[in-house]
Amino acid sequence: MNRKDVSDKYHNGEYLEALARQRFDYGSMQLSRIATLAAKQGGYNPKVLRLGRFKSAVVEIVYKQWLEIKNYVKKPYYEVRYKDANGNIFKRNFKDDSNFRFSKKEQANQDLLNYRSDNIVIDSTVTKTTEPPALLNLMGLADLLSKRGFSTQQVKNTYQKMYEDDYVSYPRTEDTKVDQKDFDELLPLVDSIANVVGIDKSLLTHRTARKKYITAKADHGANRPGVKVPENLDALETKYGKCGKEIYIALAKAYLAILCEDYVYEQQKAHLINNPTFISTINIPKKLNYKLVFDEKSLEDNDDKTEITTNGFLSTANPYIYMGSNTKPAKPTLSFLRKFLEKNKIGRGATQLSTIADISNSKDPTALLKVKNNVYELTFNGLTSALLTQGCQISDPRITKQLLDYMKQVKLFKIESQKIPALITSIVNHDMPLIRQNIAKIQGNPTLQKLAKEINLPERVDGIYQPTGESINFSRIFGKHKFTDEEVRLLLQGQKIEVKCKSKNGRDLIVAGKLGKQIYKGKEFWGFTFKKEDIKFPDDDTRSTGIFKPTGETITFKNIWSDHQFTATEIQSLLNGEQITVTAKSKQGTPLSVTGKLAKQEYKGKKYWGFSYDRNSLKFIDNDHFQGVYAAI
Repeated sequence: MNRKDVSDKYHNGEYLEALARQRFDYGSMQLSRIATLAAKQGGYNPKVLRLGRFKSAVVEIVYKQWLEIKNYVKKPYYEVRYKDANGNIFKRNFKDDSNFRFSKKEQANQDLLNYRSDNIVIDSTVTKTTEPPALLNLMGLADLLSKRGFSTQQVKNTYQKMYEDDYVSYPRTEDTKVDQKDFDELLPLVDSIANVVGIDKSLLTHRTARKKYITAKADHGANRPGVKVPENLDALETKYGKCGKEIYIALAKAYLAILCEDYVYEQQKAHLINNPTFISTINIPKKLNYKLVFDEKSLEDNDDKTEITTNGFLSTANPYIYMGSNTKPAKPTLSFLRKFLEKNKIGRGATQLSTIADISNSKDPTALLKVKNNVYELTFNGLTSALLTQGCQISDPRITKQLLDYMKQVKLFKIESQKIPALITSIVNHDMPLIRQNIAKIQGNPTLQKLAKEINLPERVDGIYQPTGESINFSRIFGKHKFTDEEVRLLLQGQKIEVKCKSKNGRDLIVAGKLGKQIYKGKEFWGFTFKKEDIKFPDDDTRSTGIFKPTGETITFKNIWSDHQFTATEIQSLLNGEQITVTAKSKQGTPLSVTGKLAKQEYKGKKYWGFSYDRNSLKFIDNDHFQGVYAAI
């Protein structure tokens, strides 16, 4: 490792850059607090909403992408194109005022009558080359492995373990190239590395570093294989699992590719002799070279509209009807996020991977994203954050990019580091009123409510408690009962209300109560409070409620004993404290009679009211069944 003297840290650009970033991020934490309080005012109770210059920009693009997908309406179109027998396609360049593209197939079929088989004219044939791609960064590596089912967290954690054992280079590098020292260090090992990952060593012809991949000075150098070469891939898999094996293969091939010759292809351009506006450009591979080792197309969606074929143009082409449609918005995969971050120059590979792995950690209840089949969706916290920060600077990728540019200027001593943390003041002043205004976007949002239920997040209410005039916040849920707007209004007035709810064991209850201050684990909070005597059990087919005359208390008891249901007269007699005699059947179906009355009883530590009888009063109506009487009961 190259060490440097940083005893005078205030003259060290990297230190000042890191200090500015740290203080800005610390100051931005107040936005998390503002958003969390706003969510509670909107009726929810998240533990914390995590806002920040990087994570909020990612959440925003995921939100907007799903919004575009939701609002996408497919609009098919039809047009005449030509194709030769090798599959090479000739088409016209479409412009907004073009009149050859139709919304109905019948119109295109009519237009097709105007075209006949046509001859192909080749305009040019040029041999071109492409250099091997730049070295993989950690985000690119994770993107590649995500297509094979490995999560960002797996890649991050496994890479770290492999680095500690010298199989790969330092993970959190921001370098995209290596210096000459790094190149020379790895050069004697490339044949061994090629043997491990199954690459033909004869392809590795560039043993002298090319300028594209070399920098005069690198702190750690780009991500690459380490100085320790494994015996074989099986040994790696045994120690680090399949993820470790795939990390090494991808990293090794990407590095070995820079030692290969350029990809060579022939580009041909042609048009149709009688319909010259129909043109085609194709690329015919001649020498794959580095693509035999590592093909960067594995990292990309095929956005290149140039036809790639192994067959050249033939002499003639025939017209046909092509059906297309407006482009459907792409799902937010890791590739999508990587391209977004690279396009907006937000962070570098290691930072990008670390942040996305952090905010999509399934074990973290404050995670902003969740991932399924390599597609990212918003969690409850993520969607709440996105809705609350609409129009805000903290979630604007342009602001994030600007901040990162400022920090680079701090590193170069072009801006004083103290000016960066001060920027958060203007951002908060701009964003705070918007976050409060956006509370309306989360209130009653059906998707948000569904996500809240999935994580059992209690809804919250903000309001003024009129008896004291103080602003309070309380749960809208009590015993699985959700207070209605009218009940909330009465509670805030300090009134006592009666609600139907359920006990912890699912038993139906009627509870009378009001709002009050309570304490749980030393923390004071507002909530629905009641007294034991305010609990009632609703009458139903199996239970009855009434005043027990001997004590004057309201009780609830089962109105069925064995298979006998007490009559209204018997229920009243029991509530009077009187004994009654009833006929019923034993478990074996034997008729019997028994005398008893209501009494407070206990079962498994729980007290209850129920019919209690004297065993001596129990009689079988048929004396032949007397034997085993107690067992029968």
